[in-house]
Amino acid sequence: WWLMLILLGGAAYALRRDWQTPQGRARWDAWLLGLWLIGPLLRKLETGRFTRTLATLLENGVTLVPALQIAREIIGNTVLIGVLELATRRVREGAGLADALAETRELPPLAIKLIGVGEQSGRLAPMLTQVAEIYERDVQVAMKRLFTLAEPVIIITIALLITVIILSVVLVIIESNNLVF
Repeated sequence: WWLMLILLGGAAYALRRDWQTPQGRARWDAWLLGLWLIGPLLRKLETGRFTRTLATLLENGVTLVPALQIAREIIGNTVLIGVLELATRRVREGAGLADALAETRELPPLAIKLIGVGEQSGRLAPMLTQVAEIYERDVQVAMKRLFTLAEPVIIITIALLITVIILSVVLVIIESNNLVF
Protein backbone atom coordinates (compact mmCIF):
# COMPACT_ATOMS: atom_id res chain seq x y z
CA TRP A 1 0.00 0.00 0.00
CA TRP A 2 2.87 2.37 0.75
CA LEU A 3 4.39 1.81 -2.69
CA MET A 4 1.10 2.73 -4.35
CA LEU A 5 0.91 5.84 -2.18
CA ILE A 6 4.43 6.87 -3.19
CA LEU A 7 3.66 6.24 -6.87
CA LEU A 8 0.45 8.26 -6.63
CA GLY A 9 2.28 11.15 -4.94
CA GLY A 10 5.05 11.02 -7.56
CA ALA A 11 2.52 11.05 -10.39
CA ALA A 12 0.69 14.02 -8.85
CA TYR A 13 3.99 15.88 -8.45
CA ALA A 14 5.00 15.15 -12.06
CA LEU A 15 1.61 16.25 -13.40
CA ARG A 16 1.76 19.47 -11.40
CA ARG A 17 5.28 20.24 -12.63
CA ASP A 18 4.22 19.51 -16.22
CA TRP A 19 1.18 21.78 -15.81
CA GLN A 20 3.42 24.66 -14.66
CA THR A 21 5.68 24.62 -17.72
CA PRO A 22 4.44 26.52 -20.80
CA GLN A 23 4.78 23.48 -23.07
CA GLY A 24 3.06 21.20 -20.57
CA ARG A 25 0.25 23.68 -20.02
CA ALA A 26 -0.28 23.99 -23.77
CA ARG A 27 -0.32 20.20 -24.11
CA TRP A 28 -2.89 19.84 -21.29
CA ASP A 29 -5.05 22.66 -22.64
CA ALA A 30 -5.06 21.12 -26.11
CA TRP A 31 -5.96 17.76 -24.58
CA LEU A 32 -8.83 19.32 -22.61
CA LEU A 33 -10.20 21.01 -25.74
CA GLY A 34 -10.14 17.63 -27.49
CA LEU A 35 -12.18 15.80 -24.85
CA TRP A 36 -15.67 14.68 -25.78
CA LEU A 37 -17.89 16.57 -23.32
CA ILE A 38 -15.44 18.98 -21.75
CA GLY A 39 -13.86 20.37 -24.94
CA PRO A 40 -16.97 21.96 -26.47
CA LEU A 41 -18.06 23.22 -23.05
CA LEU A 42 -14.67 24.88 -22.44
CA ARG A 43 -14.68 26.36 -25.92
CA LYS A 44 -18.14 27.86 -25.37
CA LEU A 45 -17.19 29.16 -21.92
CA GLU A 46 -14.06 30.87 -23.20
CA THR A 47 -15.92 32.26 -26.23
CA GLY A 48 -18.55 33.77 -23.94
CA ARG A 49 -15.89 35.33 -21.70
CA PHE A 50 -13.92 36.70 -24.62
CA THR A 51 -16.88 38.19 -26.48
CA ARG A 52 -18.39 39.69 -23.31
CA THR A 53 -15.09 41.37 -22.42
CA LEU A 54 -14.47 42.55 -25.97
CA ALA A 55 -18.01 43.96 -26.22
CA THR A 56 -17.61 45.84 -22.94
CA LEU A 57 -14.30 47.31 -24.03
CA LEU A 58 -15.62 48.37 -27.44
CA GLU A 59 -18.75 49.93 -25.92
CA ASN A 60 -16.53 52.01 -23.63
CA GLY A 61 -14.46 53.48 -26.45
CA VAL A 62 -11.41 51.21 -26.60
CA THR A 63 -10.27 50.60 -30.16
CA LEU A 64 -10.31 47.07 -31.57
CA VAL A 65 -6.63 46.05 -31.42
CA PRO A 66 -6.04 47.15 -27.80
CA ALA A 67 -9.42 45.67 -26.87
CA LEU A 68 -8.37 42.34 -28.39
CA GLN A 69 -5.11 42.44 -26.44
CA ILE A 70 -6.94 43.14 -23.18
CA ALA A 71 -9.70 40.58 -23.82
CA ARG A 72 -7.07 37.95 -24.60
CA GLU A 73 -5.88 38.20 -20.99
CA ILE A 74 -9.29 36.94 -19.78
CA ILE A 75 -8.88 33.59 -21.54
CA GLY A 76 -7.53 30.75 -19.40
CA ASN A 77 -6.73 28.26 -22.16
CA THR A 78 -3.27 28.70 -23.73
CA VAL A 79 -4.38 27.22 -27.06
CA LEU A 80 -7.13 29.82 -27.37
CA ILE A 81 -4.73 32.55 -26.21
CA GLY A 82 -2.48 31.62 -29.13
CA VAL A 83 -5.45 31.73 -31.48
CA LEU A 84 -6.38 35.20 -30.26
CA GLU A 85 -2.78 36.40 -30.57
CA LEU A 86 -2.81 35.28 -34.20
CA ALA A 87 -6.18 36.96 -34.76
CA THR A 88 -4.92 40.18 -33.15
CA ARG A 89 -1.89 40.16 -35.44
CA ARG A 90 -4.13 39.62 -38.49
CA VAL A 91 -6.47 42.47 -37.44
CA ARG A 92 -3.44 44.74 -36.95
CA GLU A 93 -2.42 43.86 -40.53
CA GLY A 94 -5.84 44.95 -41.80
CA ALA A 95 -7.98 41.81 -41.83
CA GLY A 96 -11.49 41.81 -40.41
CA LEU A 97 -12.03 40.29 -36.96
CA ALA A 98 -14.34 37.55 -38.23
CA ASP A 99 -11.92 36.62 -41.02
CA ALA A 100 -9.00 36.52 -38.61
CA LEU A 101 -10.93 34.32 -36.16
CA ALA A 102 -12.20 32.08 -38.99
CA GLU A 103 -8.62 31.31 -40.07
CA THR A 104 -7.88 29.72 -36.72
CA ARG A 105 -10.90 27.37 -36.69
CA GLU A 106 -10.84 27.15 -32.90
CA LEU A 107 -13.83 29.32 -32.00
CA PRO A 108 -17.37 28.07 -32.73
CA PRO A 109 -18.54 28.78 -36.30
CA LEU A 110 -21.75 30.46 -35.11
CA ALA A 111 -19.75 32.99 -33.09
CA ILE A 112 -17.56 33.79 -36.08
CA LYS A 113 -20.56 34.26 -38.37
CA LEU A 114 -22.32 36.53 -35.89
CA ILE A 115 -19.15 38.58 -35.40
CA GLY A 116 -18.94 38.91 -39.19
CA VAL A 117 -22.52 40.15 -39.31
CA GLY A 118 -21.75 42.64 -36.56
CA GLU A 119 -18.72 43.91 -38.47
CA GLN A 120 -20.64 44.29 -41.71
CA SER A 121 -23.54 46.10 -40.06
CA GLY A 122 -21.26 48.38 -38.06
CA ARG A 123 -22.72 47.13 -34.76
CA LEU A 124 -19.91 44.90 -33.56
CA ALA A 125 -20.24 45.59 -29.82
CA PRO A 126 -23.98 44.75 -29.59
CA MET A 127 -23.42 41.62 -31.68
CA LEU A 128 -20.54 40.55 -29.42
CA THR A 129 -22.88 40.98 -26.44
CA GLN A 130 -25.44 38.74 -28.14
CA VAL A 131 -22.78 36.14 -28.89
CA ALA A 132 -21.72 36.22 -25.23
CA GLU A 133 -25.32 35.77 -24.08
CA ILE A 134 -25.83 32.84 -26.46
CA TYR A 135 -22.73 31.00 -25.28
CA GLU A 136 -23.21 31.79 -21.61
CA ARG A 137 -26.74 30.39 -21.87
CA ASP A 138 -25.40 27.30 -23.69
CA VAL A 139 -22.85 26.72 -20.92
CA GLN A 140 -25.55 27.03 -18.23
CA VAL A 141 -27.82 24.57 -20.04
CA ALA A 142 -24.95 22.13 -20.60
CA MET A 143 -23.92 22.31 -16.93
CA LYS A 144 -27.51 21.66 -15.81
CA ARG A 145 -27.69 18.66 -18.14
CA LEU A 146 -24.35 17.38 -16.94
CA PHE A 147 -25.36 17.61 -13.29
CA THR A 148 -28.73 16.04 -14.05
CA LEU A 149 -26.97 13.10 -15.68
CA ALA A 150 -24.41 12.88 -12.88
CA GLU A 151 -27.02 12.53 -10.11
CA PRO A 152 -28.04 8.93 -10.92
CA VAL A 153 -24.39 7.93 -11.34
CA ILE A 154 -23.55 9.39 -7.92
CA ILE A 155 -26.55 7.68 -6.31
CA ILE A 156 -25.65 4.29 -7.83
CA THR A 157 -22.01 4.69 -6.76
CA ILE A 158 -23.00 5.49 -3.19
CA ALA A 159 -25.41 2.55 -3.18
CA LEU A 160 -22.64 0.22 -4.35
CA LEU A 161 -20.26 1.50 -1.68
CA ILE A 162 -22.88 0.99 1.02
CA THR A 163 -23.55 -2.51 -0.33
CA VAL A 164 -19.84 -3.35 -0.13
CA ILE A 165 -19.65 -2.08 3.46
CA ILE A 166 -22.74 -4.04 4.52
CA LEU A 167 -21.46 -7.21 2.83
CA SER A 168 -18.08 -6.88 4.53
CA VAL A 169 -19.76 -6.55 7.95
CA VAL A 170 -22.05 -9.51 7.24
CA LEU A 171 -19.10 -11.62 6.07
CA VAL A 172 -17.20 -10.82 9.27
CA ILE A 173 -20.22 -11.88 11.35
CA ILE A 174 -20.56 -15.12 9.37
CA GLU A 175 -16.84 -15.87 9.72
CA SER A 176 -16.97 -15.27 13.47
CA ASN A 177 -19.88 -17.73 13.73
CA ASN A 178 -17.87 -20.33 11.81
CA LEU A 179 -14.98 -19.99 14.27
CA VAL A 180 -17.22 -20.80 17.23
CA PHE A 181 -18.34 -24.15 15.83
